[in-house]
Amino acid sequence: MRGMINGEWHAEITSAGGGLSGIAEGFSTPASKVTINHARLRERPQSYHLYVAHACPFAHRTLLARAVSGLNLPTTTADPWLGGPQGWQLQSGPSDPVPDAKHLWQVYQASDENYTGRVSVPVLWDCEEEVIASADSREIMDAILATNANGPLPTTADPDLAALTDRIIEGLNLAVYRVGFAGDQQTYDVASDALHKELRHFDRRLRDHKWIWRDQLSAADLLLFATGIRFDVAYHGAFLLLDLMWRDHLGLQEHLLRVNNRPNVSQTVRLGEYRIHYFDDSAFTIRNPMPNGRWIVPRTFSMEVSR
Repeated sequence: MRGMINGEWHAEITSAGGGLSGIAEGFSTPASKVTINHARLRERPQSYHLYVAHACPFAHRTLLARAVSGLNLPTTTADPWLGGPQGWQLQSGPSDPVPDAKHLWQVYQASDENYTGRVSVPVLWDCEEEVIASADSREIMDAILATNANGPLPTTADPDLAALTDRIIEGLNLAVYRVGFAGDQQTYDVASDALHKELRHFDRRLRDHKWIWRDQLSAADLLLFATGIRFDVAYHGAFLLLDLMWRDHLGLQEHLLRVNNRPNVSQTVRLGEYRIHYFDDSAFTIRNPMPNGRWIVPRTFSMEVSR
């Protein structure tokens, strides 16, 4: 695992020695620093800056929120290839709030010179306080959706929507990774069964409904889209989902096209970058032998050969 210990970047955290127990699972801005000022984000979005990677589905959530809300939030993108020793490499520009940052870890370092933890996108930078306001994709997505000029779009914080968004996150967004990174055959089979079940559930739901929740676009639709748009071009092969295709599920596929046709959404899609991110990186090399020397046998499509 890549990350930082006491403000220093390590390409392989296990080689740093002595710091494993202190590695945070994610970046959480301490209460004594700053949180997202929702009013300022809505009224002066240029006082914030969003660091993203088009290839990352979690960062894509925030880009989708930005697209559908029409928020003019400045962004810096990272290269889709994550295999280099410095992690996410930024495609920096003259307006970047951390001008000397060539890699994402330097943004974290600029916010907290003693930071220990993972380095991930998205990151919402507060340009006035000169610190990270949030690196939680769900929190950032919700904050952006709340700025929508025609009224806040339903977010994951809406109590009536929370159960659905939680199910999409656990049952689909994260479930593809559980299948892909399964360490043994049983784990792979169980995770695959669970993913099949959730795909059928939401496919049936979307055969009868235009949107996931009620009659309007919400955070749930964006969460689903971020997985769906990557499924056939990347997850299918990279995560050994060889018996599944998103486009074979009529309800899911029509929903994907419906979301993609919303103004500005298609501009957030980078199919080529998804392929680079998932196939040109050792982090997603999942074909490894099990301890007993055997290999996981993936499920593939069945075929009728009888005459």
